[in-house]
Amino acid sequence: MEIKLTKIQIIHLEHICKKGWGGYSEPNAFLDEMVVNGLLTRKPGPFGDVVYRPTKKGNEYIDLKK
Repeated sequence: MEIKLTKIQIIHLEHICKKGWGGYSEPNAFLDEMVVNGLLTRKPGPFGDVVYRPTKKGNEYIDLKK
């Protein structure tokens, strides 16, 4: 199954992969779509926020796009 991401999703995924995590004040629909596709994980953050982290599959997806 090929995963199709929008340009903004790819930008966010690249940023999260580069940094190792991404903190957001609330869950984000287009990031949650990547969680469903197995590219990111989502966990509650320490300050009532949401933290997204890349999976191996997410890092591989970005490596293929380079």
